[in-house]
Amino acid sequence: MRDVGDLAEIQELVSAYHLNPVWVMPEGTDSTTVLTRARHLADPVLERGWNLSTRLHTLLWDNVRAR
Repeated sequence: MRDVGDLAEIQELVSAYHLNPVWVMPEGTDSTTVLTRARHLADPVLERGWNLSTRLHTLLWDNVRAR
């Protein structure tokens, strides 16, 4: 996910398919982008009762492939 606006699309899918639990992960190929987006998404995601996950491999190794 890039921004809070993407949550509306997720909500449509949750409602249409009765999804539970829901996990949201910020999009990004470097740790700075992932953390910035996670901070921006955290409150709106948690307010909906959904779960927020990071991209641990990106936080550790940025955009290095095959790690």
